[in-house]
Amino acid sequence: MMASSRSSSWVALALLLFVALAHTANADHLSTGYYTKTCPNVERVVSSVMAKRVGGGRMAPAVLRLFFHDCFVNGCDASVLLDATPFSESEKDAEPNASLTGFTVIDEIKAELERECPATVSCSDVLALASRDAVTLLGGPTWNMPLGRKDSRFAADKEFTTIHLPSPNDNLGELIKMFGNLGLDARDMTALSGAHTVGMSNCKHYRERVYGTSDTKYNIDPSFAEARRQMCPPQGSSGDAGKAPFDVQTPRKFDNAYYRDLIAHQGLLNSDQALYSGSGVDSLVVRYGADDDAFGRDFAKAMVKMGNIAPPKGMPTEGCDASVLLDATPFSESEKDAEPNMSLTGFTVIDEIKAALEHDCPATVSCADVLALASRDAVTLLGGPTWNVPLGRKDSRFAAEKDFTTKNLPSPNNNLGELIKMFGDLGLDARDMTALSGAHTVGMSNCEHYRKRIYGTSDTKYNIDPSFAEAMQQMCPPQGSSADAGKAPFDVQTPRKFDNAYYRDLIAHQGLLNSDQALYSGGGVDSLVVRYGSDGDAFGRDFAKAMVKMGNIPPPNGMPTEVRLHCSKANY
Repeated sequence: MMASSRSSSWVALALLLFVALAHTANADHLSTGYYTKTCPNVERVVSSVMAKRVGGGRMAPAVLRLFFHDCFVNGCDASVLLDATPFSESEKDAEPNASLTGFTVIDEIKAELERECPATVSCSDVLALASRDAVTLLGGPTWNMPLGRKDSRFAADKEFTTIHLPSPNDNLGELIKMFGNLGLDARDMTALSGAHTVGMSNCKHYRERVYGTSDTKYNIDPSFAEARRQMCPPQGSSGDAGKAPFDVQTPRKFDNAYYRDLIAHQGLLNSDQALYSGSGVDSLVVRYGADDDAFGRDFAKAMVKMGNIAPPKGMPTEGCDASVLLDATPFSESEKDAEPNMSLTGFTVIDEIKAALEHDCPATVSCADVLALASRDAVTLLGGPTWNVPLGRKDSRFAAEKDFTTKNLPSPNNNLGELIKMFGDLGLDARDMTALSGAHTVGMSNCEHYRKRIYGTSDTKYNIDPSFAEAMQQMCPPQGSSADAGKAPFDVQTPRKFDNAYYRDLIAHQGLLNSDQALYSGGGVDSLVVRYGSDGDAFGRDFAKAMVKMGNIPPPNGMPTEVRLHCSKANY
């Protein structure tokens, strides 16, 4: 009985790595009272440092601009604050961010908060609060800022950052689309653009407008253009020379004068004047220019809305990152709860290995590496090949949502073309797919997954041996629950041995799932099935190579990772 139990565990481990191939922080948990118990003085600390360092000076617009540039690139996650490392770029180095300042103010606030309540308040929440206080200190409105954001561990690359930030020459349609992609409508866009009532711009950003060389130029007041040309030569470097205020009337006061500038055709950038250019938001510009309170109310609402922009759902997953091991939390789903993963077992074995490693070398070996090594040993212990496993993976901090997980895992009824595409999207070719499918030489499947095949009700059914179908029908009724009743082995010959019998089953039309038999159905991989069925060594070699290749699938760029101390939960 003991041997049987251990064998089942290793079978479970052999299959567990495959589902590790299947975002996420969101705004749902944000609340104004998020730090009431853990850091009750957070807003006082932020306001105190802002008043001391910023006051009504130039640093306030800089802090406000930081918040905008953070939220527009992968959500409000403080990724704009990250410096470059030997392994990742910094958003600071993207061209639109080259002139950003205000970082030292955020650092000072964070240092104060670490003394007050260590490892509690995220940098993204610091930035959100500081931007609110920057507006207030300049005479603008205030608002209650929902809190509870988490910080990204990685920045977006420079190209991605540049693409996702507004350009000085964007037209109205481009602006509406860019804001709309973030869930912000035309009213939000028009109100948020009012942040340009403070701050300055470099000559290189408004040169095309004042010299009339831009394809997207809008009507400009001649005297305003002439005054700006005195500060900005027609040609020159991209340095700071020639800085001009966005708002020529009250450049250091947060008010509605910016909109009156636009009505007078004195918008500094083409993307400013685009708001008042005979198009759909002219009426909002006129309203805000005439009613400072209306502008303040809409700006505050839009800032809260922008501050709720979350990193994309599912973004922190895909690849070998042990995300399948994470339990659900009040703020995120678990991949374990996705339908294709409901029958997964073997988690306790991984937990036991991880606990032993934490005792031997704490906070060092990732759960993703544990899973990669354990799956290799599972195959070897069942009589299969062994291989050297490249190590150094990190663990995802978040699991994918259930729908994303289900969509990205193979289905029991996938046809050959669907399988080849799904594996191909991960950088695995048809040979890899055929070899990795040989993992079904061990393990079992629930009746619900092979019922359509043995009763001939699937649109994707393949030729099935009649005696095999009849034998499986004795175990699996034509209708029933999705429970474990009616479990059958993938390989009817040697179900507890890792060998090449699975392929011989396929040649005999005794593949348990339609997605199994699809490999031998007159398609492009029939010859590989025949080869593996007749040559166990060839299968073993190709399987080992494909396992290494699959184990090298990285998480997407920018994914937050760590070395988890417990495989079922993130460290925070």
